[in-house]
Amino acid sequence: MQHRDITKVHHDRRTLRGEFNGEAAWTKYAVVPLRPLSSTAFNIFSRLTDLPIFRSTHNSDGRTALRAEAQRLRYLKERDFLVPEIFEQSDDHLVISDIGDCLETLIADSPDIASRRALFCRAASYMAMVHSSDEYHGRSVTKDLTVKGNRMGMIDLEHEPLRVMPLPDAQARDAWLIFLSAAKYSKNDKELIPTMLESYAGQAPVGAIDSLRRSTGALNLVAPILAFTLGAVHRNDTMAAMGHMNRELHYHLTR
Repeated sequence: MQHRDITKVHHDRRTLRGEFNGEAAWTKYAVVPLRPLSSTAFNIFSRLTDLPIFRSTHNSDGRTALRAEAQRLRYLKERDFLVPEIFEQSDDHLVISDIGDCLETLIADSPDIASRRALFCRAASYMAMVHSSDEYHGRSVTKDLTVKGNRMGMIDLEHEPLRVMPLPDAQARDAWLIFLSAAKYSKNDKELIPTMLESYAGQAPVGAIDSLRRSTGALNLVAPILAFTLGAVHRNDTMAAMGHMNRELHYHLTR
């Protein structure tokens, strides 16, 4: 597998598909965006709300993030989770195995609401299983989850939430990010959020549910302000969808 000069790799193109010894594989380079504004905003919001879940977990050092991901991949592999196998590792890159289809793509290609909802509920149930095993993902949006046969898997594990928050908050963050991935679909599927929550809450640890309840309540207070502020600069369709999802999620969490 031919590797690129890391100085010429853009962070939006840091993971490239190829082959390694005849197997489908991905090369991931030690390049990450800096994101100083969003990281600062998350940390300020965490201090204002006194909620650890909102602390930034972004690591702006690409090599450190890559080493952390490699360590986590090996650990989760030993625990029999479906994660990529490491074929090759250097300071600048990892070569890892392919572990199935991207969940985000499968959802976008779903032929109807019922099929899409089933995939989201499967993801929520899967993450509850991960959490009930005292584990976490770190950034469990649907583009960082995969489906291979009857198993789900996790990719892009460079985030280290336990450096800045307790495990129940890291798990609540995982859960909220899955619901965030569903936000743009929930307006046309009134049963999506409550059904996902039922799939998650039935297996999830109590601490994660409690943290998720507190966090959605706090976010409800500021979401309208954020939507108005961002709307003054550009369209805020994403913020509006997020606010709607968060209100509905908090409602069902507190019933």
